Amino acid sequence: MKKNIALFVTGSILAIGVALPACAQEGTAAAETGTAEATVADIIVTGTRLSNPNFTAPTPIQTLSAENIQARAPINVADALNEMPAFRASRNATGGRASGSQLGAQSLIDMRGLGPERTLVLINGKRHVGTNFRGTFDTALIPVSLIERVDVVTGGASAAYGSDAVAGVANFVLKNHMQGVTVTGQSGISTYGDDAQYAFNMAAGTSFADDRGHIIFGADYARNRGVGNIYTRPSGRTEPGLVSPGGTGNPYSIFTEGVEYGSYAPGGFITNNFGTSANPVYYAFDASGSPYAFNRGTVYGTNMVGSTANYGNSPYGFFQLKVPTSRAVAYGRGEYEFSDSVTAYVEANYGRSKLPRTITGPSTSTFTISRTNPFVPPELLALIPATTTSFTLNRLNTDLGGNQTSQTNTTWRVVGGLEGKLGSGWNWDAYVEHGETKQLFITNGIAGAAFKKAVNNCSESGLTATELAQLAVYESFNNKACAPFNPFGVGQASDAAYDYIQQDQQQITRLKQTVAAFSLSGSPFSLWAGEVSLAVGAEYRRDSVDVVAEQPLANIFVNGNFTTFKGANSVKEGFAEVGVPLLRDAPFVQALDLNAAVRYTDYKLSGSVQTWKLGATWEPTDGVLLRVTRSRDIRAPNLNEIFFIGGGTTSTALVNSIPNGTLGAGNTVNAGYGLTGAGIMQGAGNTAVKPEVAATLTGGMTLRHGGLRASVDYYQIKLKGAIVRLTDQQTINQCAAGNADACSFITFDSGYTSGIGKVLTVSQNINSLKLRGVDFELGYQTRLGESDARIEARLMVNYAIDYIQETPTGSLQYAGTAFGTPRWTALASLGYVNKGFSATLQARGFTSVIYDPSLAAPGDEDYVAASTSSISQNRFAGRIYNNLSISQKIGDNFQLFGVINNMFNVQPPKYAIIAMTMGSRTLNYDLIGRTFQVGAKVTF
Repeated sequence: MKKNIALFVTGSILAIGVALPACAQEGTAAAETGTAEATVADIIVTGTRLSNPNFTAPTPIQTLSAENIQARAPINVADALNEMPAFRASRNATGGRASGSQLGAQSLIDMRGLGPERTLVLINGKRHVGTNFRGTFDTALIPVSLIERVDVVTGGASAAYGSDAVAGVANFVLKNHMQGVTVTGQSGISTYGDDAQYAFNMAAGTSFADDRGHIIFGADYARNRGVGNIYTRPSGRTEPGLVSPGGTGNPYSIFTEGVEYGSYAPGGFITNNFGTSANPVYYAFDASGSPYAFNRGTVYGTNMVGSTANYGNSPYGFFQLKVPTSRAVAYGRGEYEFSDSVTAYVEANYGRSKLPRTITGPSTSTFTISRTNPFVPPELLALIPATTTSFTLNRLNTDLGGNQTSQTNTTWRVVGGLEGKLGSGWNWDAYVEHGETKQLFITNGIAGAAFKKAVNNCSESGLTATELAQLAVYESFNNKACAPFNPFGVGQASDAAYDYIQQDQQQITRLKQTVAAFSLSGSPFSLWAGEVSLAVGAEYRRDSVDVVAEQPLANIFVNGNFTTFKGANSVKEGFAEVGVPLLRDAPFVQALDLNAAVRYTDYKLSGSVQTWKLGATWEPTDGVLLRVTRSRDIRAPNLNEIFFIGGGTTSTALVNSIPNGTLGAGNTVNAGYGLTGAGIMQGAGNTAVKPEVAATLTGGMTLRHGGLRASVDYYQIKLKGAIVRLTDQQTINQCAAGNADACSFITFDSGYTSGIGKVLTVSQNINSLKLRGVDFELGYQTRLGESDARIEARLMVNYAIDYIQETPTGSLQYAGTAFGTPRWTALASLGYVNKGFSATLQARGFTSVIYDPSLAAPGDEDYVAASTSSISQNRFAGRIYNNLSISQKIGDNFQLFGVINNMFNVQPPKYAIIAMTMGSRTLNYDLIGRTFQVGAKVTF
């Protein structure tokens, strides 16, 4: 491990370079104090509510400038932001490659790996309506060309900004006083000829009325055509996969290659063995429906290895590595200074993003086929024994397109306010905001009962009472009339049959947010060491969700099964913050300041909670600053966690470990101890869920000398009452362990093979999280002699000491794992700038990660081959990716630029391409490979 770290750090430094030019010395100093100067009259502060420009915030802040962003030429800003070590690559077009959830391909940011819902996103210091049912915000809706900088508060900030700022805050500061017009166009493609993308953006600003008024406008349009499945990349063409032989002497689970479906085929596969155990004979069907002997390899569950009879049909091969997306966004702001003490402003923004119909997974079906079924090919009857009256047919429904989803998001927001000065040195701001998001989510749905009926030549024999009831609702509501479906072959059914068995499901989610807020800041008096800074304010916020599903009954469809629910929550908040200078120009103390803040929050549903912050900064000498902050932060439950009602889905692998006689929901009694089989799982919200509470500690120091700046900061976050939604089996296990609350979510029913009819997976405050780590940053800038040329360097490193999740059944260490973050993550840079030319090189890297901390591989101390927790490989090697950016100005108004990402086309480790599609794991590997971007920028 130490060797890996050493190699990584050495490689990062040697590869130092970025299309991220280091901040100029003035810019980094602004980031240190939590302030930045957009114009002489416009100072925007992040991390504190105090408006004193001389105040130094004790909370660490990292900054991504407009120059940093421009050099990376990102299609959306999250692509550049997620490269910073403090962030975990979360949901974006690549992160959404295997997802069919309503989050789609939104660009969400995730600090410390705590989840996007625990990172607060602000625009000019103000909240934005959420863009999905969890209330988090798609940063792709911010016009790239209008971003002045992004200030990242890498510590809890709930006392300043309220809920969600547990991991930190990302504040997008826009160019409120820009002058002129800039227009940028760019396009890109991968070395494999896919990942084609293009983007256009513009920003404009002007003053009027003798500079008493100012208006800005920005707009982006971007489109990415996406990347296909694993077969489009070398690491996927070998069909990697994970199988579970569970044999003596072998790990229970094994990563291997050549993994294909062994029990499903596009034209149909008969699971009956028509040979002997020593010489099995299985039949599948080609596209025309003709049977052939299927060369089956070694079978593990429904998959096989050792045969290429089903090449191209890997169980992991139906997910796109990068989904296609498009977006159009616009933002405008106008302000007018009525007097020296009153300025009115209005902001408005609009965004529309689209995820076109995209395959999110395979579609499979299983049928019992009678020998007398008219669709049975005569050639098959000649091959199978006459005594075979029926057989089981498994079908990979490639002719139905697999599971597909599309999503269209439309968001708008308006802010109107007044700001100004009151007396001498006091600033005030009062505003109202309203925003709305409409999310249209569509997925194709195969009606299971209808499919069975159509395959059975429209006969309802063999359908259960539940299936008949579902069928009646489906046919009536959708005005469907049965048409027989030929399941043998690909595309052999009639158009009427295809239309009968499937129906698009539609869900519309509407989110609304209304905010009214007032703040006042200034200096009430001075002490021996200087002015005391004070900020007070109040805020009211109301959020609502209204989810409407088109189909009337859950569980009709094989996948999807949307539901309808709605709800609202409101909060009233008041806050106060003070900055007190304690000492100035004393021995060993050039400056010593104290900062404290408190916020009282009262939620309509979850009650009141208090947050606070206490921090201090000590500057013993010029260029040396020490800082420490202790805070209490919260995340209130989002509307999804409170009100969600999920569509019921059938689970066929429930294990009833609950003692007989246990009481469940509705006074039902368990009588199925030891049974395994089917039951219904349904997600549910919980109006009784409470806010999560975090205790945060940060402490560190910064050094500045000439063109050199260095900082190191330690952070510790202890989060209690983390809101989670247990799986159905976890809920069953909790009930079996004696948790009566868990039992109340289970309905026992002997009509199901597991003895369990329904399990509600409910939001609960039951987990705890403990994080510890260190952030390092080093920046250097120097001119080369007397010339205009300069060198700029920057190194940002995060070391994750702990990421411990504690549950009622135990704890796991997620630091250095695919469920958390790598132990070491770094971003190194070196840039050369000379007049209108710049060339910069970036190295982004991370150390190896454990695939699953609950498993053990050969060589691990706790490895036992016979255990179900054994696996053949449980660690994936780290990687370093190098990116190059070059730009050249031509005249005063024109600039050409180009970017090469992953210059050396570094491939992911073996099997990582499929590990990244499984569960909630997040691996930072680049699956796309080398990509190229070229573009031009015109300034007027």
